[in-house]
Amino acid sequence: MQIKISTITSCFKGERYLESFLRNVSEQTILDKIEIVLVHNEPTKKEIRLVKNFQSKYAGVINHIIVNPVEPIGKSMNTCIKEAKGEYVTIWNVDDLRTSNSLEMQMKILDENPEIDLTYGDFIIVDKIGKDTGKLINSPEFERRKFIRGMYCGPFPMWRKEMNRKIGYFDEQLIQGADFDLMVRIALHCKMKKNQGILGYYLNEQAGLSTRKGSLQPIERTVIELRYGIYNKIDFLYYKKALRYKIYQVFFNNQWFPINNFYGNYDQLIKNRRFKIFLSLIIYPLRFIQKIISFVLRKIKK
Repeated sequence: MQIKISTITSCFKGERYLESFLRNVSEQTILDKIEIVLVHNEPTKKEIRLVKNFQSKYAGVINHIIVNPVEPIGKSMNTCIKEAKGEYVTIWNVDDLRTSNSLEMQMKILDENPEIDLTYGDFIIVDKIGKDTGKLINSPEFERRKFIRGMYCGPFPMWRKEMNRKIGYFDEQLIQGADFDLMVRIALHCKMKKNQGILGYYLNEQAGLSTRKGSLQPIERTVIELRYGIYNKIDFLYYKKALRYKIYQVFFNNQWFPINNFYGNYDQLIKNRRFKIFLSLIIYPLRFIQKIISFVLRKIKK
């Protein structure tokens, strides 16, 4: 079997979702070309049984890596990339389901467009596993300026594994923002292309790491906004807590790396963005004053 695609699949307490996930894997149109790299944190006996039953039917599809004790999700995702045998890697969480041809469609984009490094697409947010109706998210076409300021790649991005040598790996200090951070680094370096068609169904039960009450997501989003100079989006309610992180360093392979290791023009990027913010602090008040003067003059003329 020639493996073309390896998934980044970290699982912890996934018993509720694993059976549906494995059934969904078996439905993929290019099952003979994919590898599920499943880093399984403290699996239950039932979870292990489900995986073994799947392996007995579909030998070689799952690379099952059991981890004890539980490790940070960023570390698990990095293990997936390092273990991947495929040319392409893609995020696929056990609580999200894909359309049966989504992997095939994304593979085709990368196969036919050597200049493209990452492909993404539309998806549907659902509130229950197995549902195929919900809120449709139409992803925008790729614009570098836009994609280095927000998370527009959705939950199913696929990219060339070789890119990780340039952009580094998931920042393991981030529990709920590591995917956003990595997508910004990819957008700084690479070209992306939107896939046409629905890629899958993203589960939002308000119980996931990034959606449950007390989530770290807004704090870690602030870390990323500070890291890449997305100053006009910063919510200063989370600023102080964001400073507890090493904003200008990325952690993986048990080492800290300066963020400018992964983008040669990083210092210039930050300088340019700080200058724009400085200008806005001058220009916006002047425009406001100009509007007031114009309003007053119109009133006087009347």
